[in-house]
Amino acid sequence: MPGLIGIISTNGKRVNQDLARAMRNAIRHQDWYMVDDYVNERGTVAISRVHLGIIGQGKQPFSARNDKIRVFLYGEIYNDGAANSNPLEFIYRLYEKEGSNFASFLNGSFTIVIVDEYKDTVLFANDRIATKPIFYFYDGKALYFGPEIKSLLGVSSLKKKLNLVAVADFLANGHFTADHTLIEGLETLDRATVLEVKNSTIARRQYWEFELEEGKPDRGAAYYREKLSGLLRLAVRRRLRTDNTYGILLSGGYDSRAILGCYLEARGNDGLHTISWGRAEDIPNGDCAIAKRLAHKLGADHHFYRLAAEEIIENFRDFVWLGEGLTWFPESYQVFHRIREQQDIEIVMRGDECFGWNWSTVHDEHTMFRALDLRTLRYVPAYQ
Repeated sequence: MPGLIGIISTNGKRVNQDLARAMRNAIRHQDWYMVDDYVNERGTVAISRVHLGIIGQGKQPFSARNDKIRVFLYGEIYNDGAANSNPLEFIYRLYEKEGSNFASFLNGSFTIVIVDEYKDTVLFANDRIATKPIFYFYDGKALYFGPEIKSLLGVSSLKKKLNLVAVADFLANGHFTADHTLIEGLETLDRATVLEVKNSTIARRQYWEFELEEGKPDRGAAYYREKLSGLLRLAVRRRLRTDNTYGILLSGGYDSRAILGCYLEARGNDGLHTISWGRAEDIPNGDCAIAKRLAHKLGADHHFYRLAAEEIIENFRDFVWLGEGLTWFPESYQVFHRIREQQDIEIVMRGDECFGWNWSTVHDEHTMFRALDLRTLRYVPAYQ
């Protein structure tokens, strides 16, 4: 996975730039991936951005105040205030005004690194659900970070020892209830978190939390339908601000059809691309058949991709290597390559199961969060 990767020295010594380049190359899985490299004058900070050249095409970092403050961004900022401006400058202005609390004012899908040489501080921040992973390791002399675990395996001070606590945690709960990984000493940045590196001190602070407001009156189904409809329209509109070519993954589900409706409301059907995939397109009342009928009715440029079991076997090793267990849909791995190559689609919009797999009865807060695939156990104080 592309992203931000690098080394931050905490003892004043120059970082190993050969190692920094090797880490960067470890996540450059395609020769067309683009790279921005940065090393500060003292050689104590080396950061690279590996990206697809689709979103945020300009060179990074953004520099301000005599080049003493640098801002890196991987991802997107959806704040309305950033719509007609450089998102990097928008982040910088927030940082100047709010300090390390800047991330709590952001709406988006992102990882951010801010290097502030005035304060001798480096800040890391991610979005509210950690859509872009950051793994990191601190050996007391330097902090090493990247979006993939494999990119950090070349760090000599990382001993690659199996984390038995994490193994037990995963086997008992089906997921990690803390920020550890299967490698001892290697951690992942929790969602909605700012990590601050200053001298030899590493500090983390969560800036936002899921919560329910108690005691509010029930306003009725009609109110909540309108509220959800407005939020969905806003979410789609904010993601359509670029001039890129979009494709919509279309099925018979409520989520994909709702996203399609919001897209049509914002842009109309001119240049509309829809996509579906499965074993066959002609299964009666199947998702792909419904998608085909709907796309034809709307005049969309619709493409169906057949998924074959042989492709899973052929590509499974690459799927595991590239995904590192962070995604569970191996049959779609090659589909995205075909979509890009055959249709020149740059951004795919998908709902997946954002409205749930099926109808369910929710009796308590824990069940509700589980229905949304939010692991509340990891946020119980006893587990922190």
